[in-house]
Amino acid sequence: MNWDILGPFVGYRYSLDYGKTWHDTPHTPAAPLFGEPAAPGGKVKMGSPHFVDFGKDMQAFPPDGKAYLVGHGATRSRPPAPGPPISVGLPATQVYMARLKLSYS
Repeated sequence: MNWDILGPFVGYRYSLDYGKTWHDTPHTPAAPLFGEPAAPGGKVKMGSPHFVDFGKDMQAFPPDGKAYLVGHGATRSRPPAPGPPISVGLPATQVYMARLKLSYS
């Protein structure tokens, strides 16, 4: 069975010219964005983060002008009973939110 065990988040590739060229993230699995997991199969708080969708044409974009991401994970690495780590995609036990200032440089 594939449990989608979450690993280190290294960031997103991005484009400043509408997809003509792309820039890689400076992060790697050995040097992840959030510094987790500390050990293979360990806890991951901000697993598989995705940007919050503010509706058609960003109609509900917040007035603070910041981007919001949500991710799911856990503060424990293993459940009390045998089984997959808590930090897996579907049965993660917690939700985390991040807010960041947009930069276009």
